[in-house]
Order: sequence, then C-alpha cells, then structure tokens
Amino acid sequence: MLIRIFLRLVLMPVALALTILKWLCAFVLHCSGWIFRLLAMIFFLTAIGSYAFGLEGGREVLRMLGVAFLVFLIPAIAGWITIGIATADAWLKMVIYGR
Repeated sequence: MLIRIFLRLVLMPVALALTILKWLCAFVLHCSGWIFRLLAMIFFLTAIGSYAFGLEGGREVLRMLGVAFLVFLIPAIAGWITIGIATADAWLKMVIYGR
C-alpha cells in the first residue's frame, strides 16, 4: 500500500507532462497539417504541370512526386507519434489511478 502511494506521487508529474505534451502535439499537428498538405499539393501540381507542358522529363517529375508524397506523409507520421503519446498517457493514468 505504501509503495503504491509512493508510485502515484512519483508518476503524477510524468502523467501531467505527458498530458501537456499530448495536447501540444495535437495543437501543432492541426495547425501545421494543412500547411504541409498544401505544400504537397503545390509539388504535385507542379510535377504534373511541368510534365504536361514538356518542361521536365519523367525522371525529374518522379522526383517531384516523391517529394510531394514525403511532404504529405509528415502530418501522418506526426499523428502516429501523437497517438503513441496519448496511449502512453492513458496507460500511465490507468497505472496511477487503477482504473
């Protein structure tokens, strides 16, 4: 019983830090997600347009499409990290409060 109380006292600041980090990551993800998707769309349309008008060859267009895909994936990866932080936060609160 005494060990459980001590464990709760030690892990409460960690749970608070994880909660703050989770909300901060969610805020940054929502604010920057549309910027990265807009940037990916610009890369994508530039690649398609430059190929359609014959400004670039196929190899350069594939590079631009690859960059567009990678820029599009940045918010998805940040979302996975945010989900991992939220899962760790929920698990830690379950350990602390015994629910």
